[in-house]
Amino acid sequence: YFVLAKTDATAKAGSAFTGFIVDADSPGITRGRKEINLGQRCSDTRGITFEDVVVPDENRLGDVGVGFKVAMGAFDHTR
Repeated sequence: YFVLAKTDATAKAGSAFTGFIVDADSPGITRGRKEINLGQRCSDTRGITFEDVVVPDENRLGDVGVGFKVAMGAFDHTR
């Protein structure tokens, strides 16, 4: 999973988040039920619960605080 985690509670939204790749089989991850989508039916939309999941720093995408920019950059390639 690509996860944006708030890593700075005092920063503005554009620099408060850090991006991580989290293995779906990590202990502490629970997948919710699949939502029924009206448009993008190929999209697997569901709630994911993270409870005491440990993510190593090597799974961080970019520097701390640039997760929002990483996420928005992905849209440049997927739209």
